[in-house]
Amino acid sequence: MAIEYTEEKRFTVEQVEALFKSVGWESAQWPERLFKALQHSDTVISAWDGGYLVGLVRVLDDTGGGRKWRSVLIGGNVRSH
Repeated sequence: MAIEYTEEKRFTVEQVEALFKSVGWESAQWPERLFKALQHSDTVISAWDGGYLVGLVRVLDDTGGGRKWRSVLIGGNVRSH
């Protein structure tokens, strides 16, 4: 199946937690905080393989024309292919 990308923030707390755990990020210990941060981020692009969240990019915008890639995650199950 092809990977689908979207800027819709349709992921759940559980999906975010699983993705962050799959890449070994310590922040996975605080899934509610992660979810809230993602929901309040300027831009979040998520990658989906069927119903599975397999990647995510979070971008912050300083409203002065500058954008900063804050987080880039590619799930462990996708990186191995």
